Amino acid sequence: MNVVLYTPDFEPITVVDLPRWLLDTCEQRGFIKISVPQPTKSEPDMLVVKAKRIAWFDGSTKTFLTTEDEVLALALRPGWLPGQTQVVQTTERLIQKLHSKVIELMRKN
Repeated sequence: MNVVLYTPDFEPITVVDLPRWLLDTCEQRGFIKISVPQPTKSEPDMLVVKAKRIAWFDGSTKTFLTTEDEVLALALRPGWLPGQTQVVQTTERLIQKLHSKVIELMRKN
């Protein structure tokens, strides 16, 4: 499920795709830790994500996911909002085609 990660003062950081069971765990415990692999380190860093429940104007309670480590949150693989998906997929296909052409040209030379 695509969710937005926020700073503690509710500035949006990024959109990430997290499984529903992990979101449920975060709501139950109040926090989760997400492993973030780093290419320059042998061990991954751990991103702490907290569930903040806020009373909404209509009387309901909304849950927001926050983290204090903005830089590490940006290292997560981003999720895409529905309006962004088609553009991202088109770009990925174009990159794949260009990659194939470069490989083909390298093999010729």
